[in-house]
Amino acid sequence: MRKAIVASVLVLMSACGDDAILPFGGPVDVGFRRISERQNASLCVQGPEFALALSAAQWQDVWDRQNDCQPGAADALPPLLASEAGLAAWWKVEGCLGHTVRTTRITVKGTVITVEAESAPPPAEFCAAAIGGLESFLALDIQAVRRAERLVFVLDEVEVGSVAVAS
Repeated sequence: MRKAIVASVLVLMSACGDDAILPFGGPVDVGFRRISERQNASLCVQGPEFALALSAAQWQDVWDRQNDCQPGAADALPPLLASEAGLAAWWKVEGCLGHTVRTTRITVKGTVITVEAESAPPPAEFCAAAIGGLESFLALDIQAVRRAERLVFVLDEVEVGSVAVAS
């Protein structure tokens, strides 16, 4: 009897694949830290666009790209820990200032990391007519990133882009 139950479970698992409703079948949370999430009126990078940094030099390149078009002194490069990868998400451009963006969850399933975020507009009476890009700068667990092949970005429940993880 016990062998029949085990065999049935194995058949069910193989039939359902990665999407099986089992404790080990769903996405797993990836640890991350928010460095900066905001709407930026300086459009050095117009989204949707994404960049991943696995080294200090790559992180510096991402930060320089973000600040190259801004007059005057740029913000200091936010530090990353040795255990972190840097991630920049230039989500989209909005036609009025006052929007917000917030990363809600980062998960991994198989070799795909999914970064989920939500945006919100300001109340209509507080909409200043100017363009600004929604951007997120995040630090996430570098080991999870190194095991992944691709990062997928989802804003307001819509996939807006992806990047491959270079080996």
